[in-house]
Amino acid sequence: MSTKNPEQVLRKRNLFQLIDSFVPANIKKAIKMLEHDRGLHQACKQRYYPLMRLIDPDLGGGFELLYAIPEALRSGGDEGFLEAFVAHYAALSAHDIVGFWVRKHPDVLTHITSSALLNMVAQMDLPPAADIWDITLLDEGKPLVLPHPWAALNFLDGLQLHHAAHFQAFVPHLPTMTFMTQLTAQACQLAGLPEAVGELAQLEVLRLPQNLLGELPTVIGRLGSLRWLDVSDNQLMVLPDWVGNMGSLTILNVQGNALEDVAAPIFQIPSLLQLFLQGNKLTDLRVPMGMIDSPLETLCLSHNPLVDFPVGILSFPRLTRLELNACGLSALPASISKLSNLQTLSLRNNPLDMLPDEICALTQLEFLDLRGCLLAELPMEIGNLERLVTLDLRGTKLTEFPSSMQSLSRLRYLHVDAHMRVAVATQLSAIQTWLPNCVFDAGEGIV
Repeated sequence: MSTKNPEQVLRKRNLFQLIDSFVPANIKKAIKMLEHDRGLHQACKQRYYPLMRLIDPDLGGGFELLYAIPEALRSGGDEGFLEAFVAHYAALSAHDIVGFWVRKHPDVLTHITSSALLNMVAQMDLPPAADIWDITLLDEGKPLVLPHPWAALNFLDGLQLHHAAHFQAFVPHLPTMTFMTQLTAQACQLAGLPEAVGELAQLEVLRLPQNLLGELPTVIGRLGSLRWLDVSDNQLMVLPDWVGNMGSLTILNVQGNALEDVAAPIFQIPSLLQLFLQGNKLTDLRVPMGMIDSPLETLCLSHNPLVDFPVGILSFPRLTRLELNACGLSALPASISKLSNLQTLSLRNNPLDMLPDEICALTQLEFLDLRGCLLAELPMEIGNLERLVTLDLRGTKLTEFPSSMQSLSRLRYLHVDAHMRVAVATQLSAIQTWLPNCVFDAGEGIV
């Protein structure tokens, strides 16, 4: 048996009708109703605070902000107000309100970000001007009921899904989504891909992180326009040679898998600029012999059991970012100086007890992370790294700095821990004099 007071339910319904008319005179009556009724006050907060926060995030005006909603509707408010307004009323199952504003402003459907709104418009007779360009559904898990065929999806540009049921709801529509350029299916429990994905000829971005892929679906090889492929945090053990034929690929992310080797043809992709391999089981890089002029700029190999520095890295002279954190490296080769374009070098948490002097030839270096290494000293010519902005030395065994440190005129962030702060207190004072714009971060605080 319901414990709701029928009279209070009626008052709440009348209150919402007044406000949802978006007529200032009616809103004035509604605010008057709120003055002496705590129950209505609470109900109004729950229903309208999300809208009022769009107008004033601090809610400094209280319920007086309700007056701003009609004005925001008339003018469109801040960017995205109408879209958020319609999505809010869809979540409240206010079909009439959503239908009215969709017919009045069809462009509010350009970006759909809730399954409630998508379900609602799927049942509407949409105006001709309504174009759905982008759909982003977070992990709501609510069932989707989409008509098939549904012409409203024919010109979809981007689709981002985070639930298995949502992905399956779109599978029948994939053959008609020929204009789509971006597809994300994250944590959708995918062990494969439907063949229709291979027909998305204009697809440029395909993101499939946190799924159950044990091998790379061959349909991906048919995507001739693909520039960015993300299959991170899956269960891949190998990468097939045919990936090397993806001539448009610029970003390949396979971090967090179980790769023990990387197919050599991948390194010959003529457009590949960024390669993310961290968190696999690699012990080396099998780079083709005699490879020259590779365009690769970013290579991330952290958290792989490399033990020895992979000399194949030296085949990428254009590298600007190299990450080798927690790879078990005990030494770096002198030939690292060949990577003369490096701007970021991260060697965190390796058992390195010394750096080769040749590292000082990396004169483009701006960020050097040595945190958690076993270094007892820095190369004497560290001052040659004149572009260095950030140097992280926390967790090392340094007890002194080379005098050439004073040449690091661009250094802005020198990270040291409490132990080092005591050991090199005098030198820190000197460096502070040499480099007055540098911030010394000592772990939890600033010295």
